[in-house]
Amino acid sequence: MVKAFSLACAIVLICTSCTSSQTTLPLATDVTPQRIAEPASEACSRGQNAINLGYYTTAREQFTTLIENSPIDERISHALLGSGYAHYRVGDIDSSIAISSTFIESHKNHSLLDYAFYLNGLARYSAGIEQLQKHELVSNNHNSLAREAFESFLHVVRHYPNSRYLDDSRIRMETLFNNLAEHKLALAKKAVEQNNDHDAIARAEYITKHYLRTHAAQEAYIIMINALETQDKLTKASALHKLLAQIYPDYPLPDNERDS
Repeated sequence: MVKAFSLACAIVLICTSCTSSQTTLPLATDVTPQRIAEPASEACSRGQNAINLGYYTTAREQFTTLIENSPIDERISHALLGSGYAHYRVGDIDSSIAISSTFIESHKNHSLLDYAFYLNGLARYSAGIEQLQKHELVSNNHNSLAREAFESFLHVVRHYPNSRYLDDSRIRMETLFNNLAEHKLALAKKAVEQNNDHDAIARAEYITKHYLRTHAAQEAYIIMINALETQDKLTKASALHKLLAQIYPDYPLPDNERDS
């Protein structure tokens, strides 16, 4: 679940960094030469105000105009993140990814770099989950968005232990991890349907090695056992039965398999 409070706080942090005044300015929906020429702090505050009111398209326009028509300085770097968030909220995922990626590359030591990585993962998150759940099995490339989102959240967890986005990053990583495992399981099941036991075993084994703590792992063991039995590799199948019983004690096994 998206933690809207954390995201809103991020925008407040971004824009209070742009200005020493915390006064909320009137919402501006027009972009004129006079507005372009005004102090960047006021433009940034108007972008914040638009976000607070839920006018994300207006916020996107405010931040974009500020970035395009002002000298590159610290205030503009903060406006980049405001723009990235506004693009995310209006569904312009590609732009949000591009903006947050640009920020990450060009602001290696910025105080809001943790948020940039978080936003980068967030922009990829929903689309990545959707691709995996649709079981688009033509190519493994279909899980790239999910993997990239996972890596962005992982960066927050590993490098920013005090980040306000730490807990939500962990939750999203867990969801992505489980969905990636289910995607791999779907590939293994497809191999079974195609009577490709060798591929089914290889894919299932990958799950047991890399996604052991997911629900998909138990099914992966069962796929491996069934495929080995089909190939008359009964000794290996029996060994996996015993391993399955050790890892999942509640899994029903014949008495001779459990006690032998």
